[in-house]
Amino acid sequence: MRLLTLMCALVTISVVCVAQDVPAPADNAMPKLEHFSPDQVDKSLGPCTDFFEYACRKWLKANPIPPDQAGWGTFNALTIWNVAAVRNTLEQASAPSASRTAVEQKVGDYYASCMDEATINKAGVAPVQPVLDRIAKLQDKSQLPELIAYIHQNIRPANLNFIDAQYQGVLFGIFAWPDFDNAKITLATLDQSGMNMPSREFYLKDDEKSKQIREKYLKHVARMLELSGEPAQQATAEAPAILRMETDLANAAMDIVARRDPKNQNNKMSLQQVQALTPSFDWSRYFGALPAPASPQYLVLAPEFFKGMEKLIASEPVDHLRAYLRYSSLHFLAPYLGQTILEENFDFYARTLFGSPQIQPRWRRCAGNADADMGEAVGQAYVKKYFPPENKE
Repeated sequence: MRLLTLMCALVTISVVCVAQDVPAPADNAMPKLEHFSPDQVDKSLGPCTDFFEYACRKWLKANPIPPDQAGWGTFNALTIWNVAAVRNTLEQASAPSASRTAVEQKVGDYYASCMDEATINKAGVAPVQPVLDRIAKLQDKSQLPELIAYIHQNIRPANLNFIDAQYQGVLFGIFAWPDFDNAKITLATLDQSGMNMPSREFYLKDDEKSKQIREKYLKHVARMLELSGEPAQQATAEAPAILRMETDLANAAMDIVARRDPKNQNNKMSLQQVQALTPSFDWSRYFGALPAPASPQYLVLAPEFFKGMEKLIASEPVDHLRAYLRYSSLHFLAPYLGQTILEENFDFYARTLFGSPQIQPRWRRCAGNADADMGEAVGQAYVKKYFPPENKE
């Protein structure tokens, strides 16, 4: 059975101040959603002096950022209301009943499995062991295309949508995307990725804070490798090589300003042209190992990145490639593993990078995962509960 998962999103949302008090909800409560009221403005301030403070000061004072959030605004409250509604749907669907539909049983069983924290903690890293074992068998670079195809099929972040695949994926991203010149045609799209921190700037900025983050990242990478079963000395030795490889990918990646211009990304190529970018990576073997139809052309969003990937594959020893793939797999799957590795992953990515001191409750994470992994099925169960037929009339 494939181990198909989604990475945990760490999203910072700006404060929005056009509503009344919306306190962070308790675990078992639906947050109260209220509309904007003129009473929320601070009439002790002049609107022409500082309109933001005039409109938002009272709201900001009444709505501190909850400890499990990186940011807070009225849209966050609405999001949590929806997740709580999904939770209610899933809890109802997870209760064994002869009247459950096939869809309700599917989403209910998923949610119940996700909520079984004791079993998840007991399993530790065992669920990801098949991926780690496959990586450990890499002995020659010629085996890399099939291995990456295997990882891309079993760890979903590498083939997410256009936005997520910019950085979050193992080595590179692959997904379907409409032809820029003819939206009726869908092309196999290859994009820069392979960096396990949120963006290339985390690797390239030279300010003191960025340097401190990279030092903490080294310790985090070593700790994750050790938690997966590697000897501490080996894990500590491999961490700098992993950071260096990711930094090489960051240097080759297109910057965010250039990515805003579609012309820079509209690079259609034949398979032979793609192969010319990366002679050390056999694309025929990679695509042959994927259960995907052939593409008439390939949309390569960042050709220079793939040239950089070629240099990395050609120059790095196989043991460094194994270490990089091992850590990348652990990183993406950590939110779904036992508490120790989950907490280590959260400590760096949420506490260090985004300032969230507390992890969200498991029910909220499981409801979000269910919606992300099987959105259509969850949507059917949700509509049945919250949007009955009479609401259409």
